[in-house]
Amino acid sequence: MKKGLAICLLLVTGLFVWNVTAFASESVQQIVEAQHDKSASFIRLFISLVALVLFIAIARTLFLFQYYKNIFGTKEALLRILFNSRSLTSTNVRHLAKNPFLQQYKKAIIEKSGQGIAFGLDTNILMHHPSETFGLLKYEHIFISREVQKELDGLKNNSNTETAANARRAFKAIEDAQRQGHALTILPSVDFKTLTELKLTDTMDDRILAAYLQLHKQGKAIIFLTNDRGAKITARNAGMPVLELEQSSKGANNPWTSFIATGVFALILLIGLVGYNAVSFFQASSQVSKGFSDARSSLFNKANIDTSSYDKIIEQINEDISHIYNYNNVSQFVEPTERGYAVLQSLKAMNHSERAEPTSELREILHPLATQYYPSIQLSKETDETIQGIFYFGQKDIRFGLLMLNWLNSGNDDDLRELLAIDSSAVGIQLFTDYDNLDQVKHDIINIVSYGPFDN
Repeated sequence: MKKGLAICLLLVTGLFVWNVTAFASESVQQIVEAQHDKSASFIRLFISLVALVLFIAIARTLFLFQYYKNIFGTKEALLRILFNSRSLTSTNVRHLAKNPFLQQYKKAIIEKSGQGIAFGLDTNILMHHPSETFGLLKYEHIFISREVQKELDGLKNNSNTETAANARRAFKAIEDAQRQGHALTILPSVDFKTLTELKLTDTMDDRILAAYLQLHKQGKAIIFLTNDRGAKITARNAGMPVLELEQSSKGANNPWTSFIATGVFALILLIGLVGYNAVSFFQASSQVSKGFSDARSSLFNKANIDTSSYDKIIEQINEDISHIYNYNNVSQFVEPTERGYAVLQSLKAMNHSERAEPTSELREILHPLATQYYPSIQLSKETDETIQGIFYFGQKDIRFGLLMLNWLNSGNDDDLRELLAIDSSAVGIQLFTDYDNLDQVKHDIINIVSYGPFDN
């Protein structure tokens, strides 16, 4: 048990170390990174929530196993956990560790078992320990007074939800015992004459006791099972045998203390982990929004796109023979564009996990072109989603994708203006001609290269 808890704590600590992240700032490349961080933090938040739920479920199962083991033994405890899974959700475990009664109860019943003695159950025993009682008395004769049944019937509709649930649980335990063939007898109610003869009053507690006391007076070996001190006093006074429990030492060590302390500590760590990941996720979302907001402040004086300078940009490109879009360089991009388009189409039909190998082929197509025209770009640092996004924008002309990649790495608005000028020209593919401002363009480009063109 202790080794398992130690492993659990190590796993929780590892999760904390794994969760250390850094968030993006104002540049375009950092906005892309922030988008990835946002996705990663969401995944971590989801995993930590699942870990929290699993920990609670496992801790509860171990708690109940230990609880059953102390009462019934290891074998019976395993059977109860494996074949009575409803107990994992229906058993109230809040007060189990604080209740010394069951240990004493178990010991006292074992001492009386196998002697042909019957057991008469009080309402409080069935309300609080039904399954434990029937488990311990599996091979003994059990009597239940009709008055106990009536009292449980009234309590199952009690306004207190916990009381009502306990009463219904008691009825289920009685029914299960009957179906499993326990020697269980429901005794009829006693009349007023019998109560008088037994020197008892006409109260519910005395009526319950009278049913068992009558059998005792007739020579039946029977013991009254109750955890009600008042009922015990009345029974002893009337001469009714009561299951006596040994009083445990007040200063005795509680075996649950270290178990609970360790579990609570691990639970606090996991809750802290979930909180940390939730904060990280919202911080990442905030960073992405902030990046776009900051970028907006520098967009052509926050006004519409100024297209008046586009003709001048195109003239400069036509005069620069080294520029990627100079008409002298068209031929070398035809074959890479066709190859990239074919691979891109095949990617559409694949699952996310299957796209890594075709994306490697896209990198190979892009590498010599990027090396020639934009040597500062390091393709190895780009994500698969970014590479797929570049070919999405360059599926009709890979040069346009390369321009996009250049802008993503530079974050320079002059590069973006050049890209838009080419897009709106005769050789462009008219992707962004209907956009009102650069902010819209940036938002759509970054979304596609962050998440890929297929899952966006």
